[in-house]
Amino acid sequence: MTDQMQAIHDDLAYMKALAAEGKRTPLLGGAVGLAAGLIFGVASLVCWAIQRGIIAAPLMWQAWIWLAAFVMFMGTLVVLVGRSHRKPGASATTNRAVKAVWKGAGLAIFALALGTIYLTTRFHTWLVWAAFCSIILALYGVCWTVSAAMSDRKWMWWIAYGSFAGSLGMALMIGTGFEYLAYAIGLFLFAALPGWLMMRDEPSEIV
Repeated sequence: MTDQMQAIHDDLAYMKALAAEGKRTPLLGGAVGLAAGLIFGVASLVCWAIQRGIIAAPLMWQAWIWLAAFVMFMGTLVVLVGRSHRKPGASATTNRAVKAVWKGAGLAIFALALGTIYLTTRFHTWLVWAAFCSIILALYGVCWTVSAAMSDRKWMWWIAYGSFAGSLGMALMIGTGFEYLAYAIGLFLFAALPGWLMMRDEPSEIV
């Protein structure tokens, strides 16, 4: 019985050590957050400028702007993901878990976009997009919550809470004409900024 208790104790100590080591592992993927925040944030600013008449362009151009931003981001994503695989800590449990939750959120946003496009063509109205930005910020909040819990980075909790608050704020902004401006600010604060902060802690590809 003593041997069994000692074995259990050793296993628990080993698992605790792994957990502690995982929390000390630098998180990767900051460049992706920075790219997403900047690319889609700028696209949102341009769309806001078109809606407010600051940029003289047909409102239909907004769809092409978002499409161009999506293509640009996907091209950037392919390059950045390839680089992240070569960095130390890429196979750590913490990074694999964080990567999985962000990938899931990305797929959810893509599926939501496709469904909303379908509803737009079916009912011939852009109103179905009203809550789209609010939902995205809420998904960011979920991802930052997991990232904070897995990495023990205290500042990420504030980004997570800010994302949830931003989601509610976006809902309140619907119909004011400043939705895209607010969304751009949200992307800069809850994607680009934390992405840049993560990049500062990332190891180089060569150690």
